[in-house]
Amino acid sequence: MNTEDSIKLPAYAHVPGVNARHDEAEFEQICQSVEGVALHQLPNTAAWQYGLAFFENEFYWEAHEVLESVWMACPPNSAEKLYVQALIQQANAGLKRKMGRASAADRLDKEAQRLYAEAEQRMPQGLFKISPEQ
Repeated sequence: MNTEDSIKLPAYAHVPGVNARHDEAEFEQICQSVEGVALHQLPNTAAWQYGLAFFENEFYWEAHEVLESVWMACPPNSAEKLYVQALIQQANAGLKRKMGRASAADRLDKEAQRLYAEAEQRMPQGLFKISPEQ
């Protein structure tokens, strides 16, 4: 499944305390794309692809919402799970920056870098071949 060309961003990026939270149903189908999917196929799911698109376009809250389903689909203690967790923490850091909470963002960025490093150490050729800078 390649959703890259068909990804539609929400009308606005949710920022707690600033604007309304999106209806949970808005992301339900995207999150369900990981159900029953083999680990090596997770990067092809709508949840992963939307999560990256949301992240790259600074829709950090939305990225966290959909990437959490990918994280939950990864095996416990796997490098893949660590990698997705790192990306979620990086999205959380971006959201904290938007909320004016720089010290919380810095702490989350450090945690994300630690998780990326651990995932890379466990799986240097990595299943998720997307760089954290994207």
